[in-house]
Amino acid sequence: MEKKDLTSGIALVLTGAAFFAGSLLLPWKDTGYDWFGAPGLVPAILAVLIALCGLRLVIRSRKEPDFYARLAAGENPLLCPEENEDNDSGGETARPAWMEKERPRAVLTVALCCTYVLLLGRVPYMAATAAFITGFILLFRGAGILKALFIGGTASVSIWFVFYKIFAVFLP
Repeated sequence: MEKKDLTSGIALVLTGAAFFAGSLLLPWKDTGYDWFGAPGLVPAILAVLIALCGLRLVIRSRKEPDFYARLAAGENPLLCPEENEDNDSGGETARPAWMEKERPRAVLTVALCCTYVLLLGRVPYMAATAAFITGFILLFRGAGILKALFIGGTASVSIWFVFYKIFAVFLP
């Protein structure tokens, strides 16, 4: 799995760099925009975040080669013991066998993303986003129903607020 982390990390760093270069080609201050209102700002920020996530994968593949072995052994390499205690209390069930394979997870991820894209514009943005995030969490056993609903709703409102109120980007 570490080799996949390394190759995925390199791909993300290169993608982030390409997106960042593309964002610099968008209009900036020299075309009459303030720096915070320039169309290239948000893509530049997102490109840097993508590259940083890729860099983290590359570093983890080199510095923590036993990351997935510890994860499979039940040890929490993210140092969040309270999550393990919640899972051991009987509130969550173990993942089904089909969930251990990459192909079904990839197909479900693509299906969820396609459904989300098809819903945008037909269903209000916050409702579609909350349903997408909640469904993703529930499907991949990230949390219980109430916690998934809370995370989905909070994330949806937060994303809407940042883009609509701060960046003045109209969402569908």
